[in-house]
Amino acid sequence: GRTIQFQADSMAPIGARGGQVRVVSAGNGGHGRERGRRWSRRRRCTTKCLAVRSGKHEVLAPATQPGVKLNLEVLNLRAWDERGKERNSLVFLHGSYHAAWCFAENFMPYFAKEFEPNRDSYALSFLGQGESTVPEGVRVAGTIETHAEDVASFLASLDRPAVVVAHSFGGLIAQKLVSACSQRKCGGNVAGLCLLCSVPPSGNGAMVGRFLRRTPLAAIKLSYRFATASFTTDAEACRECFFGDSLPQSKLLAYQSKIATSSKIPLIDVRAVSREVPVALGEGSTFNAPVMVVGGGQDKCVDEEGVRETAKAFGTEAVTFGDMAHDVMLDEGWDRVARELGNWITAHNL
Repeated sequence: GRTIQFQADSMAPIGARGGQVRVVSAGNGGHGRERGRRWSRRRRCTTKCLAVRSGKHEVLAPATQPGVKLNLEVLNLRAWDERGKERNSLVFLHGSYHAAWCFAENFMPYFAKEFEPNRDSYALSFLGQGESTVPEGVRVAGTIETHAEDVASFLASLDRPAVVVAHSFGGLIAQKLVSACSQRKCGGNVAGLCLLCSVPPSGNGAMVGRFLRRTPLAAIKLSYRFATASFTTDAEACRECFFGDSLPQSKLLAYQSKIATSSKIPLIDVRAVSREVPVALGEGSTFNAPVMVVGGGQDKCVDEEGVRETAKAFGTEAVTFGDMAHDVMLDEGWDRVARELGNWITAHNL
């Protein structure tokens, strides 16, 4: 198997509207914002900082590429409360055309400081995405299974179990992770699982068919958007694919600029997903942690039936935000999703 090792190499201020921001304590107990550049881990803050640390995981390539080392980008944000390390951390997994940054914008700062009790969080970029290594000699970054193996390796490196929060195709990867969960693999390292607008266990094929039957012209148009990646250059195409009408244009453009550079090669071969689904908990699985399923009522990528399918597979009821689109962690109203996730974590004592 492959091994993975974490190495923190820099710290980056939290992004706001696509920029870089550092939050500093004010003398009156409040806080202000100060724009800044990346700084070395060796640079010390004279006031208490809430800063994203950028690190890497060294992953050994498959046996077909002996001696090749691949790095996974990992963003880490420590809890404001120093006792955060005593609590289960959060691990965020992105979907296609995104990277770790999409959770550093809102969710990581929220759970590091606003949520009580706050806690440490990590966001991974899968191979070929964000600042992770682009594998050579391949057309796509990996399969659902190989990406799940990378997540399992990362979870095994943590001191405590983690709550895994996964979006879109990252959600299908997380389902693959827990479907094979055993003491040998992820074991007790997954304290809970939250699936945000996740591709359901049967994959995306049936959903595409449903969209085509309901709204054929709109479905063909959206398929064209994804096939040509026009959302990287056309702001309204980006809104149509990922965001709702209420997201301010300034945020839309900031997120679009990051989406445009997030995926160096495709995360997976979508046409080959059918060979890896359906994903189901196997008889030997030891996974019995709580599961939360979230959907967006305005999601044009994952429909209501897909959300219900995922919830049914894990024996739970889905929580749907009727006015939100696919990117619930970035769209206007993300704070409501974060609070609901926090309430679920609290209710299950995770």
